Amino acid sequence: MSAIRNKYKFRMSKDGLIAYNTNKPMTVRFDREETESLVGNVDFNKFDDVCEVAHLEISNTCNLNCPYCYVRDKAGKELSTEDWKKIISNLAAAGVFQVSFGGGEPTLRKDFIELAKHVQKCGMNLGMTTNGIKLIGWNPAKLRRYFKQINISWHDNPWAVMTALEFLYLNKIPRGINYCFSKEMSLRNSVVKELARKYKAEILYLVYKPVKDDWENQIAAEKVYKTAKQAASEGLKVAVDGPCINQCMMKRKFVDVDHLGNVYPCSFMRHSLGNLQNQDFKDIWRNRGEQEECQFVHLKKEKESVK
Repeated sequence: MSAIRNKYKFRMSKDGLIAYNTNKPMTVRFDREETESLVGNVDFNKFDDVCEVAHLEISNTCNLNCPYCYVRDKAGKELSTEDWKKIISNLAAAGVFQVSFGGGEPTLRKDFIELAKHVQKCGMNLGMTTNGIKLIGWNPAKLRRYFKQINISWHDNPWAVMTALEFLYLNKIPRGINYCFSKEMSLRNSVVKELARKYKAEILYLVYKPVKDDWENQIAAEKVYKTAKQAASEGLKVAVDGPCINQCMMKRKFVDVDHLGNVYPCSFMRHSLGNLQNQDFKDIWRNRGEQEECQFVHLKKEKESVK
């Protein structure tokens, strides 16, 4: 039992007990009936959803200019090292299980390894999404020590993606490919699958969010999910985002924090719920309000889903 306690963090939510693996990003969920069989009677009404993951845009600069990026304004002051450390500590104190570095491009910050070390010190798991171009300039031993997984975003430079995946593979760093599955990007599906197979990488299929109103480029979520299932049937390791399975994590399990400390419901809904430079995350989460309708993906209502 003590080994299990050391391996997992436990939090009670309104839906039941959550056990989060501290060695790798894996969550075990118990429903209310299962929870009470483990711990006895519980007043679930006094609990809330647990914010499990926070995506941190530690940089708003980038060495690419991808048209589908949710960071529209790539100019402005970024938070200092100490400011980010305070935010990371704040999130840990609020019970967040995992943070993920993103941007912009996180590897452009000279202090991102220092920030990664602080995440580990605070007891949270850490992932990162990067375009991979500058990744191979960093110490692989430190990347392996601090990051549970590093995902390379698929973009218009396949050579850079392949080089980054090879670097991670050779240095035994868990890896994945973030694959934003639009009509344009879908033409590269066979290439992405081949790279995932060669470098033993997970493919994260993401529904395209048309932040620039190019709705004609979006593929329906159920078709993205079908493509992901096909890849899984071929023996590849696959993950999908919430819209693929008709779920939204905003204000339930996930938040985004931008380069100035603003907390957003998700990476694409860019209206601030508060700012972690002067507010406690527990207060922001407590006052976040009801989940909103996604502006970019039509999620079927429950009655629609059963048709």
